[in-house]
Amino acid sequence: MEENRITALPDDILHSIVSLLPIRDATRTAVLSSRWRYLAKSLSNLNFESDNILGDRFPVELFNELDDEDEKIAYCLARNLKFVQSVDQFLEFRPCGIKMRT
Repeated sequence: MEENRITALPDDILHSIVSLLPIRDATRTAVLSSRWRYLAKSLSNLNFESDNILGDRFPVELFNELDDEDEKIAYCLARNLKFVQSVDQFLEFRPCGIKMRT
C-alpha cells in the first residue's frame, strides 16, 4: 500500500497540523492510521472552546424560547456538564507525563 504525502511528513509537522484543528477533530485523526493514533494525545497546546467540544454554538434562539427561569438554568447546567465531561474524557485519554503549555 502506498503511503500518502501527509502521512509521510515528519512527526513535528504532523503535530503542528493537528494542533491547528479543534480538539474534537484532532482526536478524530486517531482513526486515520496507527501512526496518527497518538498524535492528539501528545499535543501540548490545547484549546477547549465549547463550540469545538460540543460541536455547536450556544443556541440563543432555543434558550430564549424557554419561559421558565429554572428551565434556562437547567439547560445551562446540562450544557456545562457535557462540556466538563468531554474535557475530562479527553484529558483521561492523554498519557501521563505530557506537559501542556499554559
